[in-house]
Amino acid sequence: MKINLTFLSKKKFLPEAGNVKEALIFLARHIFSLIILLILADLALGTFLSYKYAVLADSKPPLDNAGNFKFQEDSFKSILAKIKEREEFFSSSGQKNYPSPFPPAK
Repeated sequence: MKINLTFLSKKKFLPEAGNVKEALIFLARHIFSLIILLILADLALGTFLSYKYAVLADSKPPLDNAGNFKFQEDSFKSILAKIKEREEFFSSSGQKNYPSPFPPAK
């Protein structure tokens, strides 16, 4: 079974050299305008992000969750016990003398 791939000619996928050359000449002639446009777009985006995350964040009142907070003594004690176990483990590991895994060269 043969598959006909002639419809995948290079002419259909690659633009003609004349069109690319004209586009590059147009960009070269208007490069200053393009740079000014990109700088203005950058300023607009920076202003928007600054307004959104600085000005609006300050104007919103903070959420009051003080009534929903409940201190759990048992969880706190278990965390303190784990921290103490880790401290003991790390402090005792410095006192052990481990043998060298590499024998001395002869």
